[in-house]
Amino acid sequence: MKKNAKGLYTTSITYAGKRYYIRAKTQKELWQRAAQKQRDLEEGKITANGNTTVERWAAEWLETYKKGSVRKGTYERHASYVRRHLVAHMGDVKMKDVRPVHLQKILNGLGNLSIDTVTKVSDTFNAIFERARRNGIIYSNPAADLELPHAVPRGSRRAVTDEERKYILILSKTHPAGLWVKMMLYCGLRPEETIPLQWCHIDLDSDRPRVRIECAVEARTGEIKPPKSEAGIRSVPIPLPFAAELRAARPADNPFSYVFTRSNGQRHSVNTLRRLWVSFKTDLDILMGAQTVQLEQKKRSTAKYKTVIIKSVVAPDLVPYCMRHTYCTDLQAAGVPINVAKELMGHSDIKTTSAIYTHSTDVAINHAADMINAHAGATSGATPNTVKTG
Repeated sequence: MKKNAKGLYTTSITYAGKRYYIRAKTQKELWQRAAQKQRDLEEGKITANGNTTVERWAAEWLETYKKGSVRKGTYERHASYVRRHLVAHMGDVKMKDVRPVHLQKILNGLGNLSIDTVTKVSDTFNAIFERARRNGIIYSNPAADLELPHAVPRGSRRAVTDEERKYILILSKTHPAGLWVKMMLYCGLRPEETIPLQWCHIDLDSDRPRVRIECAVEARTGEIKPPKSEAGIRSVPIPLPFAAELRAARPADNPFSYVFTRSNGQRHSVNTLRRLWVSFKTDLDILMGAQTVQLEQKKRSTAKYKTVIIKSVVAPDLVPYCMRHTYCTDLQAAGVPINVAKELMGHSDIKTTSAIYTHSTDVAINHAADMINAHAGATSGATPNTVKTG
């Protein structure tokens, strides 16, 4: 028995010359699962071999290696990938008959999905068949060297344009979502991190205001949990002008109330926050010049009119995550070192930050030129005022 990199206890049992691996969060649960596995094998409930169908082994993989070992939302995501992208195409195929070309064709058909989703589907395939190989069900893993197809780039991975930023800030002055949008834009919070944010997490009384991110809402389950990685727990500086707006909105008597709430005072859920964004984006579209018509809606004896957009001008890929991406590009433009930006963004891997920082802007390049020229002037004896940026 030992612990793996994820902190799970692991062990294995051998039956009929084949090894089976078991994982659990506690030692007690591990021994219980191992004993159950042994009983199932002895009673013939688990007789997986090369003739076992893909559907049956995938179900066994989910039950043994994922259920109870990963978050509920993660488990459901794996189950969805298995059901929609593996079992739907080759559930009746025997494990020994699966070839790399079969799985590659499935991936090639996912080109309409995001790169992130295709990658996760591929990783799920690899995990399923690698476990089958380790259990002696197949001799080699047909998903080990799959190639990712060209997929749709994630629409959330872009910064807002200068024009979008201008209108977003104008609308934020009056729209109920304004403060929420600015929190993502000025502090780089993920949408799911804004839901459980309470006023006690925000220090507005020092000369260096900060917001502390300690948890997030899991999209699939709605549960408030710690961030997926330790890097997600962080303290982020709040720009002084935005701090002043937060002070004006802060309640005087309840530091444990939620910062962003619905009209009934309750915290948002993933769905209510999504509807809030739809409202904000609709009003933004109108503000930016969308073509609209006024439709009459009669309610009893009262006639009301609703503005309906007939030709939109706002970009369809403008999503809340664009605010966070913009925050990161603003860090770059301000000359914030990439290792510091990694901490502020809550990235566990600096490669994620560098993927954004590589989108150099003229502002960032000019800022770098100013710093280089200032340093060159200082080391040569010239004053910064005598150095001109090219």
